Amino acid sequence: MLVFTTIKIFDMRRFILAGMALLMGITACKKEFTIHATEEGTSGKAYLKVVHASTNLDTFNIYVGGTKVNGAAITYNGIYPVSGVNSYLTIDPGTQTVELFKPGTLVGDSISLQSFSDTFEAGKYYTFILTSAGQIFTQDAFPTPDTGMIDIRFIHTVLNDTTGKTVDLYSAKHGVVAAGLSPGELSDYIPVAYNVNIKDTLYVTRSASSATPLSGRAVFATMALTTGNIANLTVQRSYTVIFKGSISVTSGTKARGLIGYVHY
Repeated sequence: MLVFTTIKIFDMRRFILAGMALLMGITACKKEFTIHATEEGTSGKAYLKVVHASTNLDTFNIYVGGTKVNGAAITYNGIYPVSGVNSYLTIDPGTQTVELFKPGTLVGDSISLQSFSDTFEAGKYYTFILTSAGQIFTQDAFPTPDTGMIDIRFIHTVLNDTTGKTVDLYSAKHGVVAAGLSPGELSDYIPVAYNVNIKDTLYVTRSASSATPLSGRAVFATMALTTGNIANLTVQRSYTVIFKGSISVTSGTKARGLIGYVHY
């Protein structure tokens, strides 16, 4: 039997599932999984996105219900499916087991790295984030922003941050976007004014009073709000921005930093 510790976060259904798991209960029947946008007639399906934000693993393959669903192995900073508009894996609703396997070389994928089981509801969107100390599984209940706005959800996955310390997501144009997140926590979707002709930059800083300017904050990561950093960046869409990496590493592949992707 697989046992997980779950912690409910904020108002939405969000869970942190910690620990490693053994391979169990792979189903005998083969299922097919495809990538679709909602407008492609996938009613009756649930939707899943997987993000690799663990500094402890190099690559893995994704299995749902015992069937491999990705092509090339997922590497660190990888988002599957790719971070396009409404780009999610479609899966059958109901209880599903999602497992991450070390890619096989001489034999098939036989080493299970992490696993969880949960109930997926038809028509709902979910993201599974692999972090350095566990898993974050969240429902993506993203809204449709108003004219001239984008919605941003912020997720803090740097789990080796200083105990008791929190971080803010700060906009150069608008100040604090999300405040006081501890490792493993995520914010609601927060409306932010956006104009493609006006440059803006997001910063992860140590938490401070909302009146504290950027010059008075300790900065851990930055990301310009451009289509080069977040694909399909435009008004009236919702996005997730993830603080990832190791808090003490400032250069190289696994340095602390920000990645983002679009929902709709």
